[in-house]
Amino acid sequence: MRLLVIWFDRVMAVIGPLMGDGAQQSIAFAEAAKVPLLTLSHRQGLPEQGEYIFRNSLTTQQQVEVLADYAIEELGLNSYAILAPDSRAGQEFSQQFAAAIESRGGDIEYRLTFAEQATDFRRQLLLMKGEDPDAPPEEHTKVVVASTDDQALVGGKQVEPEEQPDWLPTVDFEALFIPAYAESVALIAPQLAYYGIENVQLIGINGWNAPSLIQQAGRYTRGAIFTDGFYAQSDDVHVARFVDQYKARFAELPSILEAQAYDCAKIVLTQFSQAEMTNSAMLQQGLLSLEHFAGISGIQGFDEHGEAERQPVLLQMGRRHLERISWVSTPELVPEVENFKILDSYRFNEN
Repeated sequence: MRLLVIWFDRVMAVIGPLMGDGAQQSIAFAEAAKVPLLTLSHRQGLPEQGEYIFRNSLTTQQQVEVLADYAIEELGLNSYAILAPDSRAGQEFSQQFAAAIESRGGDIEYRLTFAEQATDFRRQLLLMKGEDPDAPPEEHTKVVVASTDDQALVGGKQVEPEEQPDWLPTVDFEALFIPAYAESVALIAPQLAYYGIENVQLIGINGWNAPSLIQQAGRYTRGAIFTDGFYAQSDDVHVARFVDQYKARFAELPSILEAQAYDCAKIVLTQFSQAEMTNSAMLQQGLLSLEHFAGISGIQGFDEHGEAERQPVLLQMGRRHLERISWVSTPELVPEVENFKILDSYRFNEN
């Protein structure tokens, strides 16, 4: 039935589906009909399954690559722990982040999981400190880390205990990656402080991009960094116009899903506006040759497999606001300019 609809209605492109199962089922129909399918699902491996399959969705791989680049190249962090939900997405993020860090010379000290609906993270956090979570409470002792023979490494130099600054981490890793949604992070962050895991860089994913996280745990997440594919408060003229029009129509801010769908529609309509674009085969070639597209969701074009090429957004948490970090990790893309940061911030409603 779906194939007949595509043929008889002379469909030249399909945008969607959003969910992985629907996208997987639609691939066979799109390939049989030779009609480009622009899916919004982030399920791994979809574009590689056919010549007519394209994807505009922020993927796990795109997120971990920019996070690993920034954490190692800009922040100089070399040792990491991972605390991930025990889910398919959590496992995927954990595995790919570990691979990205290790490929850049970093070390993964701990990889721990928690149940998706968990509210108590005592066991995982004590394990991160090198303590036995099954031991009586009085036997728990604070672990001295980043140290050798009571000396600490600060800037590559041995520092005596009395000279050690108070910002030294209290564990043997410098950063903690938590690929979870804001609801879980809001519970984890205060417990990190409670169990004495301090002065570590928190790193997250696009699931952190929710006002509720700062409102509920702002004092514990300050300085944390995470990535997303869309930044509604951007001062980019195209993003601002889209946000204004969306708010006027639906009375709420758009999310990355709306931004990705908008970009897909705009890409297809732009292709259709060309006089020579008369069939789906030509559209497929036009999508493959797309370059320098100024997508509001970060999309710039598609690679040879149909995967969107994009630059994810890096964001840093303040106590009551987010700061956008615009950072270039590949010098050849910006001739004669080294890595740089530009911060622009916005404030959530504090009422």
